[in-house]
Amino acid sequence: MSVVEQLTAKHVIDGIEDKVDCETVELMLLAIPEDPNAGLLVRQMISFSATYDHVVDGDKFTKDDVHSMVDILLRGLIQNPFYVRHINVFVPIIINAIHAWRYADDCPEYRIKVADVLSELGCSMLYLSGGTKRLAEWGNHWRDMIIKLLKDSDNTEE
Repeated sequence: MSVVEQLTAKHVIDGIEDKVDCETVELMLLAIPEDPNAGLLVRQMISFSATYDHVVDGDKFTKDDVHSMVDILLRGLIQNPFYVRHINVFVPIIINAIHAWRYADDCPEYRIKVADVLSELGCSMLYLSGGTKRLAEWGNHWRDMIIKLLKDSDNTEE
């Protein structure tokens, strides 16, 4: 896609191989139709968080997975207008989720998954883009989708 070309929902979902990942991105595109960069942020966070999870847990990942994760962190997020516009909200959510995840390593009773950051980030995206009305309309659908994403991820890892 060239710099002049307008980002579309089709651009955002092109190339997503996993069915549930695609459904998750599509849901955000439906919920925030006026800004496909919101869907792109979900796609970026799914990719980043999956690789991050694999690295931390010692699961299987490829060099390409790591290169993609670094590209998202160093270039992708800061070039995403939706992320940049709301960075002061998103960064504390992401940092808090990482802190909770690290805590869970030492406290088995505290079960947290990477999907938790996607759940809270997504609901924050809904609120920031459309207030309590959009959150009320789409929030439960979003959380249900994240549960589906988590179950799919758990099944893939087994």
